[in-house]
Amino acid sequence: MPSFHGAPGEQILYNVNAVNYLVFVVNDAVAELTNNEQRARKLRDYPPSAKLVFRTLERNGTMTINDIEKQTYLPHRTVRYAIKRLKEGGMVTQLFYIKDARQSLYRLAE
Repeated sequence: MPSFHGAPGEQILYNVNAVNYLVFVVNDAVAELTNNEQRARKLRDYPPSAKLVFRTLERNGTMTINDIEKQTYLPHRTVRYAIKRLKEGGMVTQLFYIKDARQSLYRLAE
């Protein structure tokens, strides 16, 4: 246990701040676990291709359909269907791709 040298009132303040920080960290971790559990429950009903696309976006961040195809080795049509299902379920959002207006970027919904 770290030693603290100072007035007794400062020791109490130090302990209160430490406890408040720990409560914040635990609450943040619980919220993240709850969010992950909700995503896992939602994904349970999706086809395997949609689960693979979701995990690919989770690992790599924002991607185009072509990027997803290269990473997953899935056919273009399968990736499009998976993205469509994930968008309908609110799991993925579509963004405008400035470099190439013919394509869109996809990322996990927040």
